Amino acid sequence: MAYEEPRYNILEENNSFEIRDYEPYIVAEVEVRDDFKAGGARPKDSRITLRQVPATLMAARRYSGSWSERNYRKNETMLLEALRGRGLKTEGAPVYARYNSPFSLWFMRRNEVLVQLVR
Repeated sequence: MAYEEPRYNILEENNSFEIRDYEPYIVAEVEVRDDFKAGGARPKDSRITLRQVPATLMAARRYSGSWSERNYRKNETMLLEALRGRGLKTEGAPVYARYNSPFSLWFMRRNEVLVQLVR
């Protein structure tokens, strides 16, 4: 099954993370409750808002497995420590990205932790 994601160019890739240069893109936003529980995203009301996201430089750590907070926090820590070790500065809070349906087998899921880098 295909999934959509913003276009980006990989500027650097290593065992811990990728540095990606994202093009501007538009997102449809909904309110998310219970971040780490399946089915937590529900529309805030009957209207879905659209927002343009400007071009962004991001660091991303890809991992598979469950959508548990524990798994996320482990990978978030690994990403932030690797970036600090390289002297790269971040901006804002890390973001959790899930690309598969909740019915996908846990070991086949594509998950990412992303954080904006200071240019």
